Amino acid sequence: MELKRRLLRRPRPYPDESLAGYIIRLAEANYYSSTNQIFQMSGLRQRIIYANVFHPKQDDLSQLSFLCDVPESVLWSMAFPVVNKSRHLHKQMVEVFGEVVLTRTLEYLWVKLCPVCLQAEPYYRRIWNLSVVTACSIHDCLLLNTCPACQLPIGWVRNSVVRCSCQEDWRNYQPLESIWDAEFF
Repeated sequence: MELKRRLLRRPRPYPDESLAGYIIRLAEANYYSSTNQIFQMSGLRQRIIYANVFHPKQDDLSQLSFLCDVPESVLWSMAFPVVNKSRHLHKQMVEVFGEVVLTRTLEYLWVKLCPVCLQAEPYYRRIWNLSVVTACSIHDCLLLNTCPACQLPIGWVRNSVVRCSCQEDWRNYQPLESIWDAEFF
């Protein structure tokens, strides 16, 4: 598929933004009803599990790079590239912040987010993809992984960075303090 036009709205990615989150932001900025249009135009397969894992030998980011006018090298820096492929998805090795780890180090299906971070700048931070990260180190609060309104897990297949499909705006939610911030004495 030869692309002739770039997206009308091409927001610049943030240095710590996840590629999967950026694709949601691109779809939202261009008033697409879902990320499907971005994936189709860029020739990439839609991701539901391990949404930020991309395979350098299978995923060609050149069309996405053209669409959003962002260099491929920047797009790859936003993803967790597969280093060695395995038949078992959980045993695949990926590069995460310069280290090679198993994919199971990452969240499998769901999104975690800090509503306070989203208030400041509405985009997904790559660090939220790590399964061991459960609190925001900036705001000392627990990350959301379910919508406080409808109680459904927050998934990658959505058309908004800050809203659930039930229309709840997560930026309005007051998160719980992390255990490290609570006073026990």
